[in-house]
Amino acid sequence: MMSHTDTRLQALWQQALEEDSNRALDWLWLYTQVETDEQREFCLRKVRYINGEKGATRPGDELLAYAARPVTKGGSVSSC
Repeated sequence: MMSHTDTRLQALWQQALEEDSNRALDWLWLYTQVETDEQREFCLRKVRYINGEKGATRPGDELLAYAARPVTKGGSVSSC
């Protein structure tokens, strides 16, 4: 059973995908609200795309790497 918070977060995520905002601040805010690493990574990639940051290594790359890191059995995080 989904809690009210889970339902609200799912609705926000769905709305963001449907609206596909071209404002980086929208995606940064959503980054702070979502629950999965995949959603956070998606948000950061949208911010980079909107800001025209393609190709070169940027400070945000560390955040993307952290968001995409594998989690090992027992909940510990593997180093990158």
